[in-house]
Amino acid sequence: MFKKRLFAAVLTAAMIIGALSFTALSGTAGDVEARLIQADARIYAGGVFNMSAYCSDPDAVYKWVCWYDYDHYVELPDNDGYHGTDTPHFSFTATEGKANDKDWGYLRFGCKMTVRGKTYLTDTYSMHILSKEQLRKDLEKDGYGVSGFGLSGKKDYEEVDGVRYYTVPADEKISFTFSFGIPRESYYEESEVTVATEVFVTENGQTKMMGPLDNNVYTPYTIGKGAVKARVDYVVYINGVRFMVTDSKQLVINTVVPRAESEAEAKSGSSIYKDRYEQSFRIGYVEKGSRVMVLENYGTWSKVAAGGIIGYMPNYALNIYDTIGVVEIFAQEPCHLAPASFDVRLGGDKYRLWDGEDAVTWYDKTTGQYLKEGDLFNKKHVYALDIWVEAGDGKVFRATADYKLDVNASLNGEALPVNTAYEQVYNKVLSAYRQFDHIHDLKKQVQKNPTCETEGMLTYWYCSCGAKFADYAGTERITDPEWGVIPARGHRESEWKSDGKQHYKFCLRRDCEADLYYLRGDHTGGQATCRSQAVCEICGLPYGELGGHVYSEEWNLKTKNGHAHKCIEPSCQENTGIYPHTPGPEATDDQPQVCLDCGYVLAWPASYNPFDDIPDNSWYTEAALWCNSKGYITGTSANMFSPKMDLTRAMFIQILARVAIGKGLDDLSYHGHFKDVPANKWYAKAVQWAIDNKVTDGTGPDTFSPDMKVTREQLATFFIAYSRANGFNTEARADISGYEDESSVSRWALDAVRWAVAEELISGTSKTTLSPRATANRAQAAVIFKKYVEVYTPKQNS
Repeated sequence: MFKKRLFAAVLTAAMIIGALSFTALSGTAGDVEARLIQADARIYAGGVFNMSAYCSDPDAVYKWVCWYDYDHYVELPDNDGYHGTDTPHFSFTATEGKANDKDWGYLRFGCKMTVRGKTYLTDTYSMHILSKEQLRKDLEKDGYGVSGFGLSGKKDYEEVDGVRYYTVPADEKISFTFSFGIPRESYYEESEVTVATEVFVTENGQTKMMGPLDNNVYTPYTIGKGAVKARVDYVVYINGVRFMVTDSKQLVINTVVPRAESEAEAKSGSSIYKDRYEQSFRIGYVEKGSRVMVLENYGTWSKVAAGGIIGYMPNYALNIYDTIGVVEIFAQEPCHLAPASFDVRLGGDKYRLWDGEDAVTWYDKTTGQYLKEGDLFNKKHVYALDIWVEAGDGKVFRATADYKLDVNASLNGEALPVNTAYEQVYNKVLSAYRQFDHIHDLKKQVQKNPTCETEGMLTYWYCSCGAKFADYAGTERITDPEWGVIPARGHRESEWKSDGKQHYKFCLRRDCEADLYYLRGDHTGGQATCRSQAVCEICGLPYGELGGHVYSEEWNLKTKNGHAHKCIEPSCQENTGIYPHTPGPEATDDQPQVCLDCGYVLAWPASYNPFDDIPDNSWYTEAALWCNSKGYITGTSANMFSPKMDLTRAMFIQILARVAIGKGLDDLSYHGHFKDVPANKWYAKAVQWAIDNKVTDGTGPDTFSPDMKVTREQLATFFIAYSRANGFNTEARADISGYEDESSVSRWALDAVRWAVAEELISGTSKTTLSPRATANRAQAAVIFKKYVEVYTPKQNS
């Protein structure tokens, strides 16, 4: 039972797709080699799955198996009888069955080989079997389906919920048109997936399948609304077998009766045939005495309309009445007021005008349609007037030419002369001709909007005769040639643009028809420098190559490391190279040390105050000037020290590094430890020094926070860390319980603050406050650093 269930599951697989995989490993025992040597890469349901295997022993017997799980397998039927080393081939067809609504898991195929009583198994091939619905989704995703199902040459139709409704005469030949996508991807072709379209027509309760695309002509024969329904299907074939329909489109045809040539009466009950040459195809039946409309006569047969269908009857079954022709009017211009009316009188008492609704019926011979109430005449159409009479015995037929037929006609209230029937017995035609007065047949010319360079025009109405009107009723005739002209709006020019060599402007309007690059020209004028291109004197945009450097004859670049001749361009930093200073006499208490070549101050006297913002007698004046003279803390500009500026972590590390190694700081390189310290920043080398000397680990794993402001307690932690890193004695501790804000000292900074107070690096901001979390400024930093260098350093090794 298990084998049957499993094999049935495989046989009802909906699809085998290319996501399948197997590993071509060999199974060997001694000198026997057994392996799977070939398997298809991608198969859909209904296709053929091909596999081949090989065994090196000529006495091998093969059987193909299918594994359901690792402990069970099923021997597939009709696959034994293979012997020797010939390549045994197994074909398996996955047919469409019950497995259409879900995907199957993986089934594994392999080959079992028996050699001298021993069994060898090849490696297996795993197949993922997908559902029928998945194939439909794959085709729809690739855009395959039917589109544009309609009738050739028929542009007039109504569309409701995607279904087109056409109206055609019942006996008119029609041809169906549509387009559809054809799968071309290799994974469809390898699986033998092909598609086709099938057109079905349902009429009079019968459904017929049309032929191939070049034979899709059909002639409806049933009369009425929705008489014919047609459907085109997008059909999928796999391995030549019709698999499923993935897409369908429908249309409906309403059929009308074409104009009859005459009327007839059925002499006896008779069948109506679809074709006069094939009398076995009966489509209707008429009772004896029934009224039959004769459409065309073919000698012994007539095409008739009766009982809601159009077909063929033998003439021996019909009593066809003789008829005259019709009154014809040739309209050379359209008539917009009303259709013509006729008063018809018959000669004699035997006949009278039939009192039916269609006793006098207009027929447009140009379009092949009867006029309905309210329809108007159209230009250059030929119209016919059908006149029906009734005999004394009740028979109704068209008036014959054997009797006098007087017709008094009027059109738009004017008399219309019509010849009488007895005057043209031979031709059997009542003729009437009318030359209509010209009535304008107006068409609308929609407003044309102006462009940048061309004029526009307001909406107007025009006739083929050349007349123009400002209104749709044709009452305001246009005679002024300048009427309705909308001036061109002109270009909306952009700013000047440049492509490097030339400048140009373009119009900013999206619908501008002008050349986008008008006003194009070469750049001209201007002078290039080493830092900037020349500026065009027309468009004001830069262009061309940069100029060369122009170096000053004076030493205009002076730094602590030396002096150089710098390019005179203000924004240029290029120079001829740094030459070392030639130091003059050492600085004294009131004289600086200067370079003998360029005059650069190498060392200021301790009492020298170059800063406008440092008073002569403040609590930090001495410390600030001292730190500046030592090069520890420089000014923020040539004459500004900014003592009240908040101290940042970057400033502090820079000062501490200068105190520690002086000019040796210039020889360091930053290794990019912190992501928020770019290598080109002025403090980057100092940060590297702090990392190397264990002064700081940053504020996070990869952040230093250089712009973070430094508090007084953070200063204490920096100094104690630096001192410990250099082996200095940091055992001193002060009692700070006398300060009211002792509790505001952070726990992690308490030990460092007590040490800094003991060493007099930090003192209270008042007699009772220590302000540990207050931000330190540059003035406080100068005082603390001076104390640290002059007071703490001599005791550092004690």
